[in-house]
Parts: sequence; structure tokens; C-alpha cells
Amino acid sequence: MNINSSWNLTEIEDLYLPFKQQKVNKATLAINSGLDGLAKIILSQKEVVSKGQILSFKCELYNNEALIIDGVIEVLVKWIGERKQIRHLLRQEISRNGFFDFKNQKK
Repeated sequence: MNINSSWNLTEIEDLYLPFKQQKVNKATLAINSGLDGLAKIILSQKEVVSKGQILSFKCELYNNEALIIDGVIEVLVKWIGERKQIRHLLRQEISRNGFFDFKNQKK
């Protein structure tokens, strides 16, 4: 697929995503703090990650086990969300089986 042959906005956005300038968010903060290393270890699934390994990624912003785990989850969610095939599969699944439930909320 290339951008010149597509009229589908979703396809065009998918093509543009790797080049899109990103805002600073929880995932970028975690990556900038070095938690992407732990995320890579987890994704490799070669070994169980120990508490000691988790705490070896401790830094000023992520200074305890719970914060480190939260940061790694943000990194993993970002990486998964950037995968075109996964986004496509999710869109298909939602269009086949998903629904929206709107409730009127009083202010």
C-alpha cells in the first residue's frame, strides 16, 4: 500500500504514524528513563523477570517496583499500538463484534 493509491483516511494515518511527531507522554518518559530495556526483556519471553531485574531499572522518576512496572506497561502499550497489523486486527474485531454504549449523564 502506498499513500498515492489510498483514499482511506485510516490507511493514510497508518502510513504516517512512524513519522508523526509525538507528544511527551507516559510512554516517552518511561523510554527516556531507560525502561524500554526491561520492556525488551519481557517481550523476548526467554526468562521470568525477577524483582531484582525490575529494580535494576530504578531511577529518579521510577523509584520503586510498582512505578517501574507501570512505566514498562506504558512502553509495551505504545509499541503494540504502533504495530500496523495489530491495529488492523483490532479494527476488524471491533467492527464485527464491538458496540458502543452511550449513557446520558446529568451534569
